[in-house]
Amino acid sequence: MRAGSIPKHLLVDLTAYNPDIVVIQLGGNDIAATSSPNDIFQTLLKLQTDLQTAGIREVYFIKIVPRGNFDKSPGLTATSFNKQRNKINRLMKTRLNYIKLRVKFQQDYDCDLVHFNNSGLLTRFLSLRRPFFRC
Repeated sequence: MRAGSIPKHLLVDLTAYNPDIVVIQLGGNDIAATSSPNDIFQTLLKLQTDLQTAGIREVYFIKIVPRGNFDKSPGLTATSFNKQRNKINRLMKTRLNYIKLRVKFQQDYDCDLVHFNNSGLLTRFLSLRRPFFRC
C-alpha cells in the first residue's frame, strides 16, 4: 500500500478508533522510477491534515530506510531510489513529526534486502519507543 492510496475504509476505521497518535511508516513502495519527492511529500502533508481534521492529535512519520532489491519496481535503480528517499526524508524532517530509524543496511535486513530481520525489528521498536517514552 502507498501513502497516496490508503483505502477510504481504512481511514474510516482508524478515525472510528479515535487514537491520539498515529505513526506512519513509509517504505520503498512509496517511491517509483517516475515519482517526484515533492509530490510524495505533498501527499504526506495532505494525509497529516486529513488525520488531524478527523481529530487525531499527533501524526508521526518514520524515515524511509534504504533497500537493496528493486525487482518489483520497474525502472527504479538504487541511485534513483536513494536520491528520492533522501529528499523526502529531508522534507519530512523540516515540516512533520519525524522519527529516525537507526537500522543498519544490510545487517538489519532479511535476505530479500527489503524487509527487516529480527534484529531490524527490535531496532525499529526501540526507535519508535524513543520519542514517546524518552528511554
